[in-house]
Amino acid sequence: MNDLLIVPKIGNPAPAVSPEAESKKMELLARSALVVQVTNEAELKINVEQSQEIQRLINIADNSGEHEYRPFKTVCDWISSTVKKYKFDLVNEKERLKKMREAARVEAEQRKLDEARQKAEREAAAAIAEQERQAREAAEKIAAENRRIEGERVEKERKLAAAIEEQKRLEGMKRQSAEKKAAAEKAIAAAQAELEKANAKKAQSVPNIAQEIAAEVKVQAAVENLHKIQTAVAPQAAKAAGYGAKKVVKHEITDAAALYAVRPEWFELVPKKSIMNASITATTKLPGLKVWETIETQTRS
Repeated sequence: MNDLLIVPKIGNPAPAVSPEAESKKMELLARSALVVQVTNEAELKINVEQSQEIQRLINIADNSGEHEYRPFKTVCDWISSTVKKYKFDLVNEKERLKKMREAARVEAEQRKLDEARQKAEREAAAAIAEQERQAREAAEKIAAENRRIEGERVEKERKLAAAIEEQKRLEGMKRQSAEKKAAAEKAIAAAQAELEKANAKKAQSVPNIAQEIAAEVKVQAAVENLHKIQTAVAPQAAKAAGYGAKKVVKHEITDAAALYAVRPEWFELVPKKSIMNASITATTKLPGLKVWETIETQTRS
């Protein structure tokens, strides 16, 4: 486009826009009308380029008007009005594009503000959730510790009650043992008295011998009962591993017939060793039975 205006001439006094300039304007406006939004970088670039094209055409119009109306002072206002009318659509379209860019900028800023607000809300919600989680964990730890302390208290009370009950049981056993011991000692004393009476009346007759044996058996039974009571008075402490020595009661049958007469439960076809071992003590004295003590060495593990 070489000339925007057709200058006044004889027969054509009014200035006018050249067909080429008008065509350029319409073409530019048609392209600009296709720009309807700015949603990304590519559309923003098209908007800016279109605005720049419009501004160049406006600058050409301004320069062309100034160049042409200098020689024609009388028609300056006419030319200025013509140029203004020509620029009217261009200026409006440029303003529209500018408003479009501004609206896009405002929208983008609003999106940023919305995103920042949403991010802050998410962070605040996450912080609150974390605080609640920590509070729950702390409460659970406190509850668990309280349960542990309560469990220990209940267990201590149970053990204390059990210890009291055990103490009462042992005291009861001691009382019972003392009573049994006293009764056994009384029985021994009575048996010994009977034995002494029998010895005083000792004779060679069988009845006297039987009476003496029976009295001796009673004394022996009482002694054995006392021995059992003394053995069961208190629980024995655990023994350490190693070697130890103890007295062990031994026996030998010297007269099976005589022994059978007083202790028939000790015999089958052969002597009942297990019953005899459980019954005989170091002080056992029975006809037909020899009793003595010896030392046995045992190994404990």
